[in-house]
Amino acid sequence: MRVARNRGPGVTVEQVAADFTMHAVTLWKWMRRADIDDGVKPGPATPENAELRVTVADRST
Repeated sequence: MRVARNRGPGVTVEQVAADFTMHAVTLWKWMRRADIDDGVKPGPATPENAELRVTVADRST
């Protein structure tokens, strides 16, 4: 994550992902999730997501 965020000019997320033998979409999703968790972008943080999943699962039983 740090490498992708601190990449130099002209270095794409796709190139960083390839260096770590992962799919670029996966890295983009991780970066988006980190931005939400860090409060940079709106959305429920990871602990809230886990709590919501448990609540929804409880209601469906």
